Amino acid sequence: MRRIHTIALACLFATPLAFAQAPASPFKMQLALKMYDISGTDAVFKGIENDIGSNIMEGINQGLGDKAGCAALQPELQTFRGKMDTLFTGLNDAQFRQEAAKVYADTFTDEELKQIIAFEQSPAGVKLAKVNGDVVKRIYAIAVSKAKTREPDIRTTESTFVANVQKIAATCPSAPAPTAPPKK
Repeated sequence: MRRIHTIALACLFATPLAFAQAPASPFKMQLALKMYDISGTDAVFKGIENDIGSNIMEGINQGLGDKAGCAALQPELQTFRGKMDTLFTGLNDAQFRQEAAKVYADTFTDEELKQIIAFEQSPAGVKLAKVNGDVVKRIYAIAVSKAKTREPDIRTTESTFVANVQKIAATCPSAPAPTAPPKK
């Protein structure tokens, strides 16, 4: 899953120049499409949906405090998840597949694509794809544990930042009311 997020971030932050490159040859696009198919890139929208949902839920849970686990909230949560699924359904269409494959074609040479595909399809590549999510989660847990040693400093830095932002925001003028369009 982390690989999918990395791909998503790479696509989101790629410069416009990366998309302005010369068209790839049909052979290279075939390789790039194969790379897309075996890389798990097609799950990128599920990752984005999960990230957005997690961020929204984190904010809501903070506001609800001890009521966040209330069973009465479950139907609303299910409705929200259903709506999010609907919003993201169909985004992974043929046009997206082609554009994402073009990123691979622009990034790797024909030979590199062949080597990556060969590795992905090898027993080691298949195993990596199968266990990578678990490996990343385990490493993430180690990192979280290590980061907890800095938690007091992180919380202090966060509190200072929030307080500063609130102070600055209080000095900002209110946004003007939207103006009505001129009458014809």
